[in-house]
Amino acid sequence: MDTNIDNYNNNEIISLLKVRNDQSLTVDILADKIDRTIQKVKQADIDDNPELVKFFQDCFVRISLMKGFEITEIHRNTLALAPLPIVPDNIVVPGRDDNMKIVEPKIYAGNLTQPQPTAQSVSAYARPYARGTVNPVERETIKYLLTINSKFRPEYKPYNCNIEVEQQETFPSQGDLIRDKTFCRNSPAIVKRVVELEACSKSTNRGYKNTETDFIVELQESLSNVVSIKLAGLEMMNGYYSISEYLGTNVFRITTYQFDETMPPIDGGNIGNVSEHTISISQGSYSVVELMETINCVFLASSHIELNAVELKYDCISGKFHFVLRTEDENGDPIVPPAGMAFGFQLDFRHPLYPYRSLFYNLGWMMGYRESIYTMTGSYISCPSTTCLLGIGGEAPVNLIGTHYFLVEVDDFNNNNPVVLNYNCDTEFSFNIRNILGKVPNAAHTNEVLFEDSSDRIFKSRKYFGPVKINKLKIRILDENGRQINLNNSDFTINIEVETLNTPYKNMIR
Repeated sequence: MDTNIDNYNNNEIISLLKVRNDQSLTVDILADKIDRTIQKVKQADIDDNPELVKFFQDCFVRISLMKGFEITEIHRNTLALAPLPIVPDNIVVPGRDDNMKIVEPKIYAGNLTQPQPTAQSVSAYARPYARGTVNPVERETIKYLLTINSKFRPEYKPYNCNIEVEQQETFPSQGDLIRDKTFCRNSPAIVKRVVELEACSKSTNRGYKNTETDFIVELQESLSNVVSIKLAGLEMMNGYYSISEYLGTNVFRITTYQFDETMPPIDGGNIGNVSEHTISISQGSYSVVELMETINCVFLASSHIELNAVELKYDCISGKFHFVLRTEDENGDPIVPPAGMAFGFQLDFRHPLYPYRSLFYNLGWMMGYRESIYTMTGSYISCPSTTCLLGIGGEAPVNLIGTHYFLVEVDDFNNNNPVVLNYNCDTEFSFNIRNILGKVPNAAHTNEVLFEDSSDRIFKSRKYFGPVKINKLKIRILDENGRQINLNNSDFTINIEVETLNTPYKNMIR
């Protein structure tokens, strides 16, 4: 019989002992079974009795460890198991001074894992790139930060050194001056003129080529062997206005009229004093109360009494707007129609210049109105309820934030990477979805600094299929609809973490 317990697995040992491998098996049952087996072995006339006894003792220890049984001293004495090693609590080491002794705990054999020689150690870390035989530790990848500030973007209308200063539309930038010195060295007259312009205070009066949210920056030094880039950070003064003429979200139309009370307009009643008003408000970032007061001031400032009778109210419980007819102005003066007549109005939230564009672009959508036109006869609620507000109410709560997040587009002109952000934006604004590097929440109020430092642990990284070379970058900031945003001349700084190979790709040893 093979008495080497290492040649048996746990199931084979349990089958050999003829015990049940379930919850009914206890340490006492196992010890009794082993004890009776050992007694039979000792009574038998077999040459290898000591080896069989040692084998069954090891079986008891093996199954007890597998089942988590506690081996008591009674079990050890019954089965004649080897005693536990006695380890002294402390070991005394002589110190420098005879009166001082260092007491350290003694570590017995088997307490700690024996260290493996360094020469035989094998790293379990999966390296993303191939290693070579020369400088295997140093020849990895290098990461550094590329910071781009929109304030230092290229300036518009490059200075022409062949045109007199008085005829220049703009004054040259510092880069234009350096460029002219380099390209016009053989023309002393031009070089002299450039030197004189450097001392001119008007040379700083210049503008920018593109907007702050759409520009191309050419790198002073090309980035070679780039394997990935990541949006590491973004600091931006939030100059985004959700209500602005640029977005077309500052205007809607309202038509007011008078009709005969005895014959409502739906029954063909007489309608008079029909006037169409275009309500335009100043661009900016409004709160709900500020927008309501601004629109009501426009209504009351009109010379038409029909428009004076319209009022915008806000229900703080449901968070919705509703247009109603008022009976008096803010001074308490009555606003009443002529005898036998009543006021009526109709809302049109379509943009006057772009009536066929999607409704979610318009001011009405932000105010909670999901239809384009609301009439007095079909939409006005005269008897409010728990679900319907008085007047013409919106279907959704007010949301004046505008875009909930910004899309950062970085075009490196390589087209050698998979899609980073798969965004189902289906609008008429076309933009290269492959170039979106990250999504930044619009979590800061207007005129506050917006930070993005990957605190959400969602790293906006672009990994290339192979090492690429980057000479220039096109930066754009888009809203949730894919439109370029307007920061109103506020600048931002974008931090891009660039990862490059330390050794040229073609020189790699594989």
